[in-house]
Amino acid sequence: MAENSDRQTGRPQAADAGRGSPDSRPTMEQHMVRRTNNQVYKVVVAVWLTLSVASVVLAAMTWVQLSHRLSEARRAVAIREELDAVLSCLLDAETGQRGFTISGDEAFFRTVE
Repeated sequence: MAENSDRQTGRPQAADAGRGSPDSRPTMEQHMVRRTNNQVYKVVVAVWLTLSVASVVLAAMTWVQLSHRLSEARRAVAIREELDAVLSCLLDAETGQRGFTISGDEAFFRTVE
């Protein structure tokens, strides 16, 4: 067959199409398809970059929130330990007071001192 047909357009091409003849240039439809593909790639890359930056920002925000919550938890644990110590001292004082009241022995007050 002397002529080949273009696969996308179905138009016949000359046998010397690949040798620099005017027919070897891409048709308008091929050019539009190529340009459309490039635009699609640009959009995909832009969306990908946007999502990547957004994920990094969200990760940083989450890290900051986590560090704040950890510091608040440390403070809460320290306060609870101090309150436990105060409660223990009050319990010792109550036990000493009860022991003195029941027995009259002042040795029970020594645990409070």
